[in-house]
Amino acid sequence: MKKTIISLILGLAITVAAFAQTDSIEVAPYSKVMNSATAVDYKGEVVTIECVYFKSGYPTGYVTPIFVKNKYCFQCVEMGATPDSNPLSGASTGDVFATSKDYARNGLPDLKSGDKVRITGTPKILRSALTGFMEANVVFMVDKVEKIL
Repeated sequence: MKKTIISLILGLAITVAAFAQTDSIEVAPYSKVMNSATAVDYKGEVVTIECVYFKSGYPTGYVTPIFVKNKYCFQCVEMGATPDSNPLSGASTGDVFATSKDYARNGLPDLKSGDKVRITGTPKILRSALTGFMEANVVFMVDKVEKIL
C-alpha cells in the first residue's frame, strides 16, 4: 500500500514538473539568433524569438535561396528597430522568415505591419559565393507564430 501511494505521489510530482516546464517559454535574443556571426550557437535548435512583423514577401533585390522557393516568406524586425534600407533598390527590408505554404494558409495568424509576434522555429545560415562561402545571412525557418498583445 505504501509503495502504491509513493508511486502515485511521485507520478503526480513528475507530471506537475513536466507541465511547469512546457508552460514556460524561454525567449532567445533576436539580435543573436538573426545575426550570422552568433546564429551558429543556435544551429539545429528550435528557438523562440519575439519581434515585430514588417511585411510579407522576400526582400526586393535579393537572390532567393533555393530552400525558400516553395515557402511563404515574410519579414520582421527586432523590437524597437526600424527596417533596413536596401542599398541597391532603396526598398525597406527586414529579416527573412519562411514557413510552409500549408502553415501560411491554415495556421499563420492574420498579421499587419507593426504587430508584435512570438515566433518558434530554426535559424538557417546562408552561405554565399559573394562572401567566400562564409556565413552571410540568416533565414528563420518558422514552425509557429503567435501574436503578442
